[in-house]
Amino acid sequence: ERGVFFSLNVTCVDDLCRKIVKSKYGVIRIPKLELELEQPRGYLTAVEGILQETHDNITERMREALPQMAENEDVRTQVTQIQGFLMKLQELIDIETSFVVELDDPSGNSLSL
Repeated sequence: ERGVFFSLNVTCVDDLCRKIVKSKYGVIRIPKLELELEQPRGYLTAVEGILQETHDNITERMREALPQMAENEDVRTQVTQIQGFLMKLQELIDIETSFVVELDDPSGNSLSL
């Protein structure tokens, strides 16, 4: 079997609607954010869904850390860094800048539609 690699240049709302079928072996990368998503499950979603789910998951984890902020300077610094990352992620969701989404699957079972 051969692996597959897809690279999608996202420049408009239509690109956010592009579907991605990711097998459990696939890895999604967004180089502009230095983001790599390796989830041990397969799924079908749109590019926008990947971005929004990532944003929501990080936001939720950050909320869980907020009670510790008052007690820990390191946590405050991390939260500030995460907030900056979330702002960059939101810029991609809003198509304020173009970016590339990569799908790499050594099993060959992923697909970009």
